[in-house]
Amino acid sequence: MHSFLTQLGWLIIVAGLFLWGLVDSADWGIAIGTILFICVALIALTFNAWSAFRHLETRPKSAARTNEPQRFNDTPPRVYARHLFTFFLAAPIGGGVAIVMTLAVFDLLKSFGIETANGIVTMFFLTPLLWTAVATWMVIDTTIAKKTTLLCCCATLSALHLVW
Repeated sequence: MHSFLTQLGWLIIVAGLFLWGLVDSADWGIAIGTILFICVALIALTFNAWSAFRHLETRPKSAARTNEPQRFNDTPPRVYARHLFTFFLAAPIGGGVAIVMTLAVFDLLKSFGIETANGIVTMFFLTPLLWTAVATWMVIDTTIAKKTTLLCCCATLSALHLVW
């Protein structure tokens, strides 16, 4: 239920910004709406942080140190290759896909009649959010095939929208 409410909250915020951009025909609609949502988020985060700091527990005591040399297990090279592949999917490739998706959304906003300044402000916030979402998915998911398929589908759909 918590994840559903979180997703519903994000959907309401995005819909509110979209409607704010349509209602205010000047170049300030989405910019003012974004500032309002940032202020509300800062207030909510402040209250959340305050309650977290009030309930701090003491740290557990660390384990006793030994004089034995630390032993490392032999890790197969495929594990390193898998981690390296995940890094490239999350960082440079994921960033490129996020930029292509952002450009597609910018074009979509312009086709709905949203002013250029509103679209630019939206893109400044959307690009890091999309990149973060893509990178998080790449790190959390364990199967390389699903990661690659997701990135290819997002990039292809966005590129088709831009070409169309």
